[in-house]
Amino acid sequence: MTTLREALRAPMRVWLTLTHLTVLTIPVLLLIVTGQVRADRMRQAGAAVLGGGPLTTLVVATVFATSLLALWAADQFTRSLRVLTEEASRVADGNLDAARTLGRPTRSSVREVHVLAQSVERMATRLDSRMRVLQEVSSGVAHELRTPLSTLIGTVELLEDESMSPEDRRRFLARASEQLARLRAIVDGVLALSRADRPTSREVVSLDALAAEYASDDVTVDGHAGQVAADPAALRLAIDNLVRNARQHGVLPITVRGWRDGEHAGVDVIDAGPGLSPELAARVFERFYTTDRAQGLGLGLSIVAAVAEAHGGSVRVEPGEPTRFRLTLPAARA
Repeated sequence: MTTLREALRAPMRVWLTLTHLTVLTIPVLLLIVTGQVRADRMRQAGAAVLGGGPLTTLVVATVFATSLLALWAADQFTRSLRVLTEEASRVADGNLDAARTLGRPTRSSVREVHVLAQSVERMATRLDSRMRVLQEVSSGVAHELRTPLSTLIGTVELLEDESMSPEDRRRFLARASEQLARLRAIVDGVLALSRADRPTSREVVSLDALAAEYASDDVTVDGHAGQVAADPAALRLAIDNLVRNARQHGVLPITVRGWRDGEHAGVDVIDAGPGLSPELAARVFERFYTTDRAQGLGLGLSIVAAVAEAHGGSVRVEPGEPTRFRLTLPAARA
């Protein structure tokens, strides 16, 4: 025995279908009626000017079709701009994920809207990247500062003890001096990192001349790299950190070798070590990552990576033995 719900199901479906058709049909009928009225008025006006006949009908139809096309184009343009404006406002309010949902504007057939939407996407992506870097650096700095500050606080409290022997006092003062030096190194490293990705100038720089500055008893300089367009101070900082990393964590002797390959030029810093494991090679450029906390903060290689990226280049660890770090930059055009 069928229930009341089952008995009414079929009529309800028919009613809903008719309702949907009515809702969809009314705007179309209104457009047709309005267009017909406008077309009649335009035909009458055209007949008054041009006279009756096929020519009048053709002119009126052309003008009417052009008007509809212009209205449609304007609607497409303004609709995409409205969406783009709303999403740009959300980005300005701090919602950087909003730019990743710019579906309609980025697919717009209007070239200006399409280009503007892509620019907003790139802007939001770069802002998101900068915010992530800022959060990472802030977290790393807070972690690095915690240990020396705690040590200094404890040392000062111990030094307040007037009964402490002179030997113990000198020992605690030396420890405090070490921690202060570490704090200064953290501050200097963070400042260098903040400047690494913002070159202050661009000029033609000789990589061979920069590499020659590091020639010494345990560092050999050879090869030919030619010139690159770069900030000389930032580039010198990158090479200096690569050489310093080889001295602290590698095996002497060290070779600084320039090279050039078509549109790219660079410097290899090679030491006699056995090479890096794949796991270590994947992490050496992370900020504040180091295998020897006593000898470094883990900022040197991340500064190299920031300098390389800011100049449109890259830095990587070559697989195999010996240990080789390769800094690659776009070569300067003649």
